[in-house]
This record gives sequence, C-alpha cells and structure tokens, in this order.
Amino acid sequence: MSKNNRPESILSNLCGSTNGQEFILQLWQH
Repeated sequence: MSKNNRPESILSNLCGSTNGQEFILQLWQH
C-alpha cells in the first residue's frame, strides 16, 4: 500500500471503515 498525502487516505486510514468514506464524501460535498 502506497502512502498518499491526500486527506482522503488519511481520514480513511484513521477511521478504517466505510464510515470514514461517507464522512469524507460529506466533507467534499460540503
């Protein structure tokens, strides 16, 4: 797995679940 500096990967790694992706989508759409 390559390290990405994108906040997407960071949040997804912190959450480590699909909930993280949903949270990210909300931030992106906000």
